[in-house]
Amino acid sequence: MTSTGGTGRWIHVVDDDPAVRDALSLLLRGKGYEVRTFASGRAILDAFRDLEPGCVVLDVRMPETDGLAVQLELVHTRPDLAIILITGDGDISLAVRALKAGAVDFIEKPFEPEVLLQSIALGFATVRSTPDVDAALTCIRTLTAREKQVLDHLVAGETSKEIARIFQGSPRTIEIHRARILAKLGARNVAEAVRIAMSINYK
Repeated sequence: MTSTGGTGRWIHVVDDDPAVRDALSLLLRGKGYEVRTFASGRAILDAFRDLEPGCVVLDVRMPETDGLAVQLELVHTRPDLAIILITGDGDISLAVRALKAGAVDFIEKPFEPEVLLQSIALGFATVRSTPDVDAALTCIRTLTAREKQVLDHLVAGETSKEIARIFQGSPRTIEIHRARILAKLGARNVAEAVRIAMSINYK
């Protein structure tokens, strides 16, 4: 475990790959954050009482205790920590599970540094405030009936191919609906669209 910095804005990085830990630590220190790194899920859980409030950047695929298991522990014991999951698997159902369990964001590797920094900014805002339910409702109301149906299935964790089979249509058509949903909700990806929908307890 390592720490560094001096701004009071803490980010806890959890990844079993030392190269990833080093790269993220360098990036985040350069942006003025204080950083503490952990080589495993077990390591951060052992230290959970001593963690400074802030954000946790957490890899999903780790040996022994994976990221989702760590998240489930932390959301109950440390509500003052905003959790951002990162993964090399573009698994929508996994993203939905993480968001339903309280993650702020779910980012697929490889990602641009700005994507992570935006999620971290969102994480700090989430720790300080509750979701803007009125804004989310306004966005949801702009969706067409079919777009709302597609969003229902995205929230359930289904892929475009699975949704296309349900509607007896083509995956390409679902991708078009999905793109329109993201645009109307102002979401960068499906995980963020799901998070917006869940902020109003969308089914």
